[in-house]
Amino acid sequence: MTARAETQPENADAIVAGIKDLSGYIDSLRREIASLSPGEVKSRLIDPATDEPDATIEVTAAATNTIMDVAEKLDAFGAELTPAQRDKLLGFVTQIFEACTFQDITGQRIRKVITAMRSIEERIASLAALVGGGAAASPGKGFASPFDNEGLENGPQMTGKAPSHADIDAMFSSGS
Repeated sequence: MTARAETQPENADAIVAGIKDLSGYIDSLRREIASLSPGEVKSRLIDPATDEPDATIEVTAAATNTIMDVAEKLDAFGAELTPAQRDKLLGFVTQIFEACTFQDITGQRIRKVITAMRSIEERIASLAALVGGGAAASPGKGFASPFDNEGLENGPQMTGKAPSHADIDAMFSSGS
């Protein structure tokens, strides 16, 4: 009994210290979650993370439709060729149509990512509301958005977000 009585206070101290550490960690985590602004997370991370793939789906679908329209024209043109030339052309056209099926599969996969991002957005908002946070953080603090691409030239732009012709002219004239 004596050995147990001697080790019990030592174990109790370790348990209390562990609980204090855990409590401090939970408190720190709670403050961090409370400092999240669901609106900021949505506008700086979630919206771009869903808008960019949506725009990619649109641009890819438009390009695929153009490719398929041209392939149909080539197919129709084949009627003017000799049978051997027509067969060869139809083989190429078939390969084009087969290659274009990637667009539908790509769109389906991207839509799954968008759905996941929106689910994360809802969970962050719920968690922040649960711990009483949401409005405390000032915009831009706490994280950097991977979608802040200021100064980058990023190829085809999303509709409504592309620079105007005047903006492009100004960019080129400022360099001369």
